[in-house]
Amino acid sequence: QVLENQDPLLPSSKCYFFLLQSLFPCLSREVLSHLLEASMAEEEEDTGPPPGPVVDVSAIALSPEGESRFEDPLDIVMNFSTDTTLDSFCWRFSYTVDTSRKRKIIDLGSTDLVCYPEGAHQMAFSAPGFDINAVPNDIRTQVNGLLACVLTGPNGEEVMTVNMVVQLYMKEGMLMRFIFNPLD
Repeated sequence: QVLENQDPLLPSSKCYFFLLQSLFPCLSREVLSHLLEASMAEEEEDTGPPPGPVVDVSAIALSPEGESRFEDPLDIVMNFSTDTTLDSFCWRFSYTVDTSRKRKIIDLGSTDLVCYPEGAHQMAFSAPGFDINAVPNDIRTQVNGLLACVLTGPNGEEVMTVNMVVQLYMKEGMLMRFIFNPLD
């Protein structure tokens, strides 16, 4: 049986409709219905998978692992998989610190551009040692920083970011760092 002039609101949404109506008494029933439908459509859209390729990181190896001197070289090896071919992509690395005046981002470099076909891969990156005297004092005095590893496409699109918290501290007169592996 088809009912004409059936109320388009479902029983569960009627409560929200009446709430909107009480909050916005000056809006017409049609406008309130439209707002409610748009809100419900947004909720349905949010439940789907994110757009773009799905990248899964399965392992991260840092060398040196654990505590090291701030100026020591850093090697990162990351195992990951993708469900889509990623042509001309690279991993970019940066260190971010929020100082008392502003956010500072230090570019640490990137890997070469690579075509990653669908499947499992390994990425390796090496950062040479840092000249501690070249690092501004306001960066050295911040105890927390963020090491970001960003999978970046040929047009600058950022597909995935792996963040690692870095703690800096003084030990026996030397500036030390400890990088937390997010998979540990």
